[in-house]
Amino acid sequence: PVINHVVSLEYQNLKKKTCSERLNAVGLYPGYVYWVERGNRVIVGGFRDKATHKGIGISDDSSIDPEMDQACLHFLKTHLQIPNPNDKLENKWTGVLGWSADNLPWVGQLPHKKHQYICAGFSGHGLTVTYLCGKYLAEEILTGRRSSSLPTCFSATLARLEAKDASSWHGAGD
Repeated sequence: PVINHVVSLEYQNLKKKTCSERLNAVGLYPGYVYWVERGNRVIVGGFRDKATHKGIGISDDSSIDPEMDQACLHFLKTHLQIPNPNDKLENKWTGVLGWSADNLPWVGQLPHKKHQYICAGFSGHGLTVTYLCGKYLAEEILTGRRSSSLPTCFSATLARLEAKDASSWHGAGD
């Protein structure tokens, strides 16, 4: 598990547009800060580099980490040029990201487990791929055939399960 911090706000006078019309989201400091702009609404998240151990191993999302919160507000002021962002917040929340040892999702039947499936470990990229992974997994369950649209590297294989070289777990997305 890896903790994450997110805020949403609406601000009528965004001075610095960071996205083109074609680009829906922007990441800065990979794995630590991202934001999405839609009209005058901004959703900003990340800041786990400010949490203890970069947020790795934290599964309690019942409270907001003050350091992550302050880093987010500072980012809104300095990078998006929103004065007094705390006054404009609509919502703020935390969440736990499921990180896999190789940063890739696990989607499909579990090795040597008949009728047991997994769809997890999206390593902070869940919103962009979970819908289609769920669709393809449902098709696999119903038909018994894996969708050719699902990347093979997402397969829940024994080789991945037994991998000794979990290349990026120690950095969880670094």
